[in-house]
Amino acid sequence: MCSFIFYSSSSIRCNKDAKLSHLRRGPDATQVISVNGRSFCHNLLALNGSHTTQPILIESKGYILFFNGEIYNSDVIDYYGGNDTSYLIDLLENTDSIEAAFRSLDGEFVICVYSIACDSLSIATDLFRTKPVWVAYSSSNDEWSISTYLSAADSLLEAYTCEIPGNRFVTINFSSNSVLENKPLHHFNVNGAESTFSDWCRLFDAALVKRAPRTGRLLIPVSSGFDSGLIAYRCMHLGLDPILLSIIGCEDQPVMMRRKEQLGISFLELSRSKYKASLKNVLETVEDYSYTKHQPLLDIASLHQDPGAVGLYSVLEQGKNLGCKVSFSGQGADEIYSDYGFKGKKLANVSSLAGRYPADMRRIFPWKNLFSGTQRAYLMKDEHVAGSLGMESRYPFLDRNLFMCFLTLPAEVKNSSYKGPIGRWISELGIPVAQSKLGFSANRGLTS
Repeated sequence: MCSFIFYSSSSIRCNKDAKLSHLRRGPDATQVISVNGRSFCHNLLALNGSHTTQPILIESKGYILFFNGEIYNSDVIDYYGGNDTSYLIDLLENTDSIEAAFRSLDGEFVICVYSIACDSLSIATDLFRTKPVWVAYSSSNDEWSISTYLSAADSLLEAYTCEIPGNRFVTINFSSNSVLENKPLHHFNVNGAESTFSDWCRLFDAALVKRAPRTGRLLIPVSSGFDSGLIAYRCMHLGLDPILLSIIGCEDQPVMMRRKEQLGISFLELSRSKYKASLKNVLETVEDYSYTKHQPLLDIASLHQDPGAVGLYSVLEQGKNLGCKVSFSGQGADEIYSDYGFKGKKLANVSSLAGRYPADMRRIFPWKNLFSGTQRAYLMKDEHVAGSLGMESRYPFLDRNLFMCFLTLPAEVKNSSYKGPIGRWISELGIPVAQSKLGFSANRGLTS
């Protein structure tokens, strides 16, 4: 997790609360520079030992680079020792266009490149836009902000604000106050060459390995459900040595006791007083986010009203105390592999597919919760909560290669088990799992 704030005028001052929210997300180094009268601020979370402070001037191109997230291209590890900043610098120096450079990337990211000569900022987001980014524009004085959190836009007068979606390449020119480009970064072939269940399993393991931290321990919050269960068991099999934590009161306890015996999960008992303390921390340190803006059918309107955010904060805080900076999340599994349903039956009112996938995926692509809806709401819960603690959340189920493989799986593989390949592999591996969907309600089963 890093954060950034760009203002089109260096005279704009960020308000105190916004500055603190962004600093919590990048507590290890802060750098502010001004170029062409534009202001650039970047807050860094250092995850790989040595780090490179941003923003970075790429003199040969006249670019200023700053970004949030991780790049997973194999060259980052093979030739750059895990330093994705150095990889991006070389990539931009040796690629004809900024857009072409961005198209080659595998990762979870928001990347910004400012062209000094053109006075324009190009922004790229990964497929699901796992990292938050907001654009604000004030027509009264032609001022812009591009920032990790919405709160930075409060410094602009009567600004129009919006989030940049996933899978976008956007270029804004500040001399003309215009959006020059706004187009998809990648295009989908939803009925491409047919993939297999074995392909999916191989790519899932690869998604875990590429996201494993290169220094420090990995944290996995574990429930009694399918998604975190498959992540935890495969990470143990792959030798990634994660720390596994669970709030036992929220879960199917017989399932969790079996998982504890097999995996060595540590249980976190959440008392009423601890829950209240974590709730207070969430309200005071985690930037709020509207859920119902993206999915009006949700019963919980925003992050600050979500007991799951309190539980996640409690687990991540404990993981941080144990030395973890990176956490794996199961986010995206519900949205991609079941859409909260199975065999035509809705398991939640937010479902539009009821868990039924046709042979011709063009008939349903993209469904509501795939990129927007609950995907957006719950992704930002993970991002905002982890960011408030100076931790990074990573999302194996949102791996681009894995997702593209799922799209081209035969319909019978998608539909034969609950959550398709996830449920099938859970069954084949004999992983104990709760058969009913409980949801993560941390205010359930509190101790005295």
